[in-house]
Amino acid sequence: MNERRWWGHFAVDNGQNIRWHCGNSHLLLSRLPQEFRVRWVVMTGPRQDIGEVEYPAKKVDPSALKNEARFAHGGQDILSVSLIPVLPTRPVVGRPDCPLFVLPGDEATIFLEHPLWLQLRSDAHRDPLLEVPSERVSDTWFGSSLTSGELCYGSKISCELTPMPPTQRASHVLTRIMIRNRAQTKLHIERINLPAPHLSLYFSNEHMFFTETIKFDHLEGGEFAHVDLLRPDISGSEVIELIAKPRFQAERIGVVRAFSSWFS
Repeated sequence: MNERRWWGHFAVDNGQNIRWHCGNSHLLLSRLPQEFRVRWVVMTGPRQDIGEVEYPAKKVDPSALKNEARFAHGGQDILSVSLIPVLPTRPVVGRPDCPLFVLPGDEATIFLEHPLWLQLRSDAHRDPLLEVPSERVSDTWFGSSLTSGELCYGSKISCELTPMPPTQRASHVLTRIMIRNRAQTKLHIERINLPAPHLSLYFSNEHMFFTETIKFDHLEGGEFAHVDLLRPDISGSEVIELIAKPRFQAERIGVVRAFSSWFS
């Protein structure tokens, strides 16, 4: 990752352009008289972990950017915008490489790596102008039936049982999930429903994006789970920064919910 952050506040003068490249997404903002235009594309292909900004962009070729939005702007010389990394508007469903079993009385920690969303805002307006995922995602349904469940995003989430090395992650987020099986039967997990809209986004001085840790206690009977959100534990020389608050008010600590709403 470049030393300069790819996100933040930008002042754009008439005739200037800004180009962002985050993961598999490319965005271009062009300032014109009385308007500004945003063009973007989310590429297919292997996952890229890149975070770059060219400001101002010198050479601009928008031909590969297939999506475009125009915004009227009242003629001020300077346009002030922000590009902010955020978590998605829906839960994200991940799948381990193979089904996972947690034995009675045992516990497991799963490390999920999932894509960021890019939120473009004008400093003069409260609502976001647009949001773009850092890689291609799909719509998927998570639930026991078509009438019981919720619409989620499906993505190629990395699910590991060993801690990931503290490498620089420009376009992805790390979430740790701790599962304790307090039932008398083994727990079978094929898919994980990550409640991304209820989580905060943090950034550390090790150039990593991460969220709170989610702790599940699978209760006897197999139908319910006791859920805790654990705030980041700061130790040593680590410095963390809150980048984005939860989109929705996080459910209270200690909430009990149907286990099937989190795992299947």
